[in-house]
Amino acid sequence: MLKLLILLICLNVYSASNLNSFIQKGQRAELFELTDNEVGTLRITLPEKEFDTFKSIMKSYDDENENEDEDDYDDYDENDFENYELIENEKITFNSLEEIISSIKQDITEKLQILKKGNYNEIYPGYNFQENLSELKINKNGYPQFNLEEILKNYDFNVNHYENFFLDDYDKIQIHIYKSNSKFSLNKILMKLSTLNVNENTNLNEDFENLIHFVKEHTNNYNDLINEIFEKEKENILTTINRIEKGNFKEVFSAYNIQKILPELNINENGFPQLNTTEILSGYIFNTEDYTDYYIIKDSNFFERDLLHSQLLQSNPEFNLESILQRISKLKISNVTKINPEFGDFLFEFQQYYNTFDYRYQYLLYIVQKMKETMQQLKIGNYKEIYPGYHFNSILPELNIGEDGYAHFNEDNILQGFDFDVNHYNFNNEIESQIYNSNPNFNFNRIFLKILELEISDDAEIDQNFENFIEILKRDYNVPSTFKDFVRHVKQEVRRRVTQISKGNFKEIFPSYNFNEKLSELKIGEDGYPHLNINEIFKGFDFDVNHYLEYDASNGYNYELYNQLFTSNPNFNLKKIYEEIAELNISNDNNIKMDPEFEKLMNEIVIGKINNSDDDDIYKNFKTKNASMTFEINGTQSNFNQITFSVGGRSSRSYSKLGYNIKINGKNKLYGLKQIRLRSDFTEPTYLRTKLITDIHNRLGLPSISSNFVNLYINNENMGLYILMDVYKKSWIESVYNEKDTKLLYKCEMPSKLSIADSVNNCYNENEYIRDKTEWKQFLTTLDNAKSASDIEGIFEIDHFLTEIAIDYLTGSWDHMIHNGHNYYMYKQPENGKWIYLSFDFDFDFGIYSEYTFNVIYGEDHLNKIINNLENISFSEWSIPHHLLDILIFKDSRRFEKILKEIIEKVFNPTILYQRIDDLKELIKPYVIIDKTVNEEGKYPGRINENGIDHHFSMEQWEGNTEYEIVESNDGFKYYGLKYWILNRYQYVCDNYNIECDSVFYLNNE
Repeated sequence: MLKLLILLICLNVYSASNLNSFIQKGQRAELFELTDNEVGTLRITLPEKEFDTFKSIMKSYDDENENEDEDDYDDYDENDFENYELIENEKITFNSLEEIISSIKQDITEKLQILKKGNYNEIYPGYNFQENLSELKINKNGYPQFNLEEILKNYDFNVNHYENFFLDDYDKIQIHIYKSNSKFSLNKILMKLSTLNVNENTNLNEDFENLIHFVKEHTNNYNDLINEIFEKEKENILTTINRIEKGNFKEVFSAYNIQKILPELNINENGFPQLNTTEILSGYIFNTEDYTDYYIIKDSNFFERDLLHSQLLQSNPEFNLESILQRISKLKISNVTKINPEFGDFLFEFQQYYNTFDYRYQYLLYIVQKMKETMQQLKIGNYKEIYPGYHFNSILPELNIGEDGYAHFNEDNILQGFDFDVNHYNFNNEIESQIYNSNPNFNFNRIFLKILELEISDDAEIDQNFENFIEILKRDYNVPSTFKDFVRHVKQEVRRRVTQISKGNFKEIFPSYNFNEKLSELKIGEDGYPHLNINEIFKGFDFDVNHYLEYDASNGYNYELYNQLFTSNPNFNLKKIYEEIAELNISNDNNIKMDPEFEKLMNEIVIGKINNSDDDDIYKNFKTKNASMTFEINGTQSNFNQITFSVGGRSSRSYSKLGYNIKINGKNKLYGLKQIRLRSDFTEPTYLRTKLITDIHNRLGLPSISSNFVNLYINNENMGLYILMDVYKKSWIESVYNEKDTKLLYKCEMPSKLSIADSVNNCYNENEYIRDKTEWKQFLTTLDNAKSASDIEGIFEIDHFLTEIAIDYLTGSWDHMIHNGHNYYMYKQPENGKWIYLSFDFDFDFGIYSEYTFNVIYGEDHLNKIINNLENISFSEWSIPHHLLDILIFKDSRRFEKILKEIIEKVFNPTILYQRIDDLKELIKPYVIIDKTVNEEGKYPGRINENGIDHHFSMEQWEGNTEYEIVESNDGFKYYGLKYWILNRYQYVCDNYNIECDSVFYLNNE
């Protein structure tokens, strides 16, 4: 404690020092220099129909995550406070807990003093105060005789009892203090007085009149508030009971006597609870008078819901839901295969809440669900049509292929043959494959590999879901797609799209056109529908692979070839037809109903997805070239009439606040940038991790992307605070290296570890017209064969790579090349012929999700050694076996340690980074408050995806995590405080790598 106190005193001294520019001028694009000291305003405008389409599409995207987030009550708007002249002032800022408690004590004292000023017999004639409010001790003259000093003594004003609260917890502390006096319920008294009729002929003391006026108005608001919360709690109780009913307790918890442990559940012979929800709900208490402890609260945003929630759950003695949930959370799972997914989510949620969570079971359930889905997909395809000529009873007897060509195995019986005992696995990245191998009668790996060996018929009509399943298998088992695979995929796509076109009533949907002249190839009849011979049209396309040998589709995709195939029928040019349909004006008649398939086609056309060969589900994507943009900074506005605007990221699309990509069309640029990425960084509490890592790169003078902050509006709707970034694209290469249309910029995706085995097919050229991989393969081969740094010195920027690895180590990163094999680019520089490693995506740095990730990467045994000290581990403990690390660091670490020391001295130290954090916090705090404040509809800015994951962090957590506080995520993992991580890693590196560090911050354990 003394050590921390000394440090904090020293930090205050350092924070007062003058600051020069953190990053040297000219290191970044002009846009980032302009936005260093001001948050810019970015406004995107879409055509109204496209804006509606955008909201409709992204509102429903859940990435198979159906999390119903609880309402939060942590954030507030200071304007929501009600003022009254004597009793309560507007929200003020407190500097200490002592000030808060002193303020609450003064408030209680003033109210008690005012209560003594009324003649209750005159004000409330006929009311029996001796019986109903005896604690006031009303004498025969009508005045209270309670002893104010004695009453105050019964309140708990001891500041030591509130040291776990934050300075923003005024109302929580207030509730606890009001509740602490069990002999004198001030809330109950005020609430009761508000319901009594006042004698209009009496002369009221002014203070007493003001108090009564306030409590009457406040009681009405309170009743509305608590009744609203009661309704939500009723829904919550019913939802919880419904989720409990989904569980087969006898099978999931077979090691327990459930009837004895949970008699309230009334488990039937099949193992499921038999509950009368109406009767159970009627047993809970929903009377406002029973919850007067919360009367003091004036705003739903401040309502201490946890306390009320807990009290409500315990109010039914026959079905004490809090007790039931606690008992359920302590049960160990016996059979993970019998867990209903909804029951599993419920179970793990409450295990985390009650600190009994074992992530291994959640991970196993994920694998079980994946296996169930896989078995369902195995049953979709007609094997005899897709793979003609094979004897499936011999090569794949497990599938039990019937005469109809479909698999007929019993999923439940097969699942029971796998080993799901958590104690049999180390839970490393091989566990899924190990489980797949654990059933000798239905070995998933053998079945999948055998299917991938089979030759697919060129003429087979393959169910799209089954085709997607096969493509996923190829990716998972590193089986490259062939040229024939690609052509076959396009054939399926052509048939699907022609069928979609035939389902549209063109005369209803596009009423103002003569289709005898326009789109005549569709042969639109009097009924408005195309009259197409789909088989004849299909025959008109040229799918002969021998006619396209000049194209390379070895990686499963070639954009140019895709277009060639789509336009190969001169009488039915699909690309031309789409372009013409895109120009048609849709009827304004809202009563017109489109066929769902045709509507899907129209959505694809509207948002510019027609040429996307991956054919991602349209409801997961949005892209338009019809947007415009304005950008305001320092009083100057820049306008762009045409930009391409799209939803960005992959996993980030499953979050409620999305990320976006912007490309400025034509020759225009925004202060040096042509392509912009807007990140919500929704998974981390501070908004600062990405900014800090890019600033570290920029301060060190490394070729790197940059970032700053912007407030985003789309069609005048405030989307909140975003991180503004540039992107490693051809335009970035041109601006930094002056090379136009580079042919050697590769984006690497999981699991690319810079070797021939995993990076040839998982790194993709950003120039889509480049098919030749010769130089890329030569580079990877040289890396694989290298025995020392000297073998690759001439082709690889080693010092830059070591600097990136050192930054990853210092910041606790795990989401780049070394650990996860992605989030980086490789570029061959024209001036020296060396390849350079360029990393991106930094929101998981500075200790986020470290325990889970390191457990998956290293295994539980290794994790247990470092779990409580992740910020204080050596480079060898942090890294994993890798050929480049062996030859560049572990063989001789002097070069790496020299770079590590330079980074410590130049930027990664508390002297520099603490002040940077403070400056950035001051810059963005007003915008963070807005981002965490609900609008009139009760929604936070920018949360477009209503079904998405919502990592909502409060202002307290934002403040704490930018400093020293460890914040827990929704799923129970640690998010280390920024300054805490920096200080501890700095001290550890100084101590263990013989670096002479600043004695103010470097305090060893002696």
